[in-house]
Order: sequence, then C-alpha cells, then structure tokens
Amino acid sequence: MYKIFTYKGSRFGLTETEFEAFKTTFLAYKKDNILPPIFGRDASYTRPPSAKENQLMHLHLSDSFHGEQLDGWSEYLTQYKRTSNTFLIYCSGIMYPKYYLLIAILQPKAHDKSEDMLFMSQLSEIAGNFRMKY
Repeated sequence: MYKIFTYKGSRFGLTETEFEAFKTTFLAYKKDNILPPIFGRDASYTRPPSAKENQLMHLHLSDSFHGEQLDGWSEYLTQYKRTSNTFLIYCSGIMYPKYYLLIAILQPKAHDKSEDMLFMSQLSEIAGNFRMKY
C-alpha cells in the first residue's frame, strides 16, 4: 500500500485542489512509473553524510511549476536531462518503502539552498525521523 505524508501537513503554498492533484501525480509516478511533464531528474543527495544515510531525495520540478501541470518539459527529453532550479525534497520509509514523506519544495535557487549544509542537515534529520518511524 502506498501512502503519502507531508512534513507538518504543509501544502507548500498550493491550494488544496492543486496539492491533491500534485500528490496524485507523485503517487502515479512512484506506483505506476508514469513520468508527468513537470517531473524531471530524480536523485539522492550525497552531502552532508546524513543526507545520504537517510536517503534524502530531490526530484526536479519544472521551473514553471506552480501547482499546475500545464508547463513542463518536452515528452521527448529523457528524465535525466530534465533539470531545473526547483526541487521536491522527499524520502521513503525503511520498513514501509512505499510510504513517502514530502518534506519541502525548494524554489527558487534550489541548487544554492542545497549547498547550505546546515539547512541540508535539518532536512536530513526530518527524513531520518520519518524513516525511523516507517
């Protein structure tokens, strides 16, 4: 069974309708391997070490992302080449790997924010707490 959680119940500034659509899209991506036009490269963090240990992930979102699924990359562009400066930060559970915690959407300048090791350590701690529970 797949389940989506959000950090502190955040909707990341999206309306309830937009956020429910976003969660449904994320679930289809994970469950059915459906790549929507707004999702890009999906990669793990390797720094700081706690991010790697807690399997903190980032999924590139189209820079035009505002909760709508209208603007995205061309369907002909491979997922790996779909990069942006807007990230969804998430992790999955250890005992329940189909449980996902959506932690934050970093925008704008997600790459710059990812270089802040104190900030990344805080995100890693959130992921670690979730993974210990699930």
